Amino acid sequence: MQLSELVHWRYFVLTVLSLVFVGCAQQVDDAKRFGKTGKVAGTLKFNGKPVKDARIQFNDLDKKRAVSVIGSVVGGEFSFDDPVPVGEYKVIVLTPEEAAPELGVAYKPKQYADIPLKYRDDFNSDLKATVKEGENPPFEFDMKP
Repeated sequence: MQLSELVHWRYFVLTVLSLVFVGCAQQVDDAKRFGKTGKVAGTLKFNGKPVKDARIQFNDLDKKRAVSVIGSVVGGEFSFDDPVPVGEYKVIVLTPEEAAPELGVAYKPKQYADIPLKYRDDFNSDLKATVKEGENPPFEFDMKP
């Protein structure tokens, strides 16, 4: 092996190690902020049929901390890119273009075909989720008219 090849390998190894340390640092920061977290994914249906396009929001029921996580629903399936803090959540469903409501504030959004008004605010939605540490089984929500 020539000296130039050895130098390239050294830089390669240093780059890989740097990326590993950065990833570990991010996990440590999340653990400091949220404590235990879980991976969340699932399905969203209206009357048994997949909701084509929406946003799903998990609002933490523990009023001591303000945690609200929003994910996209595409073809009836959703997942959150980032881990979700462990806890109990009220689940609301928003239209793709609708702004997220302010926590604890009632509002009247416009009608939407497969997302009933009942599920679009945290006062009326009866959808709930319990996020546990690690990989969670897929959540399945089926909204009724």
